[in-house]
Amino acid sequence: MSTALNDSQLAARMREVMKLRGVSMRSLSADLGIPYRSVQNYLSGEVRIPATFLLLFCSHIGVEADYFIYGNFHPSHEELYDALFSILLEAGCLPDPKVARDDETGGEVIDSSERIAVARRITAVVSERYDHYRRTWLTEKHGSRGLPFGERRPSWRG
Repeated sequence: MSTALNDSQLAARMREVMKLRGVSMRSLSADLGIPYRSVQNYLSGEVRIPATFLLLFCSHIGVEADYFIYGNFHPSHEELYDALFSILLEAGCLPDPKVARDDETGGEVIDSSERIAVARRITAVVSERYDHYRRTWLTEKHGSRGLPFGERRPSWRG
């Protein structure tokens, strides 16, 4: 099963994400330092999209290239932490912050280190499990071609 996209499919996915993020071709061109006409040509799908443009685009938009290639994505560790912390806080699953009296100022000092540590541990476990699930899913769907670089299984036996 081929995972290859043609340039018009890739450009269509890129334009879709730009629309969702509210990014115009003009602002993308200016922010990346790429001539507007080049950006317009790449996103038309009529010319080949250079890998360097795709990577710059992904970095600027904040979406991994996998989203455009496979139609899915992997959230960054920071995004996952923020989402999980918010959910855990809203659900009341994080320990209450500790409040202590500051002897020098007489004010209160709030120590949230325990709740941050809990959220970090949960984020690490979820991220690790998701990575395992994703590797397994990509391997089942695309064979060893679906694995990230450095994790491909050799096609020969040694």
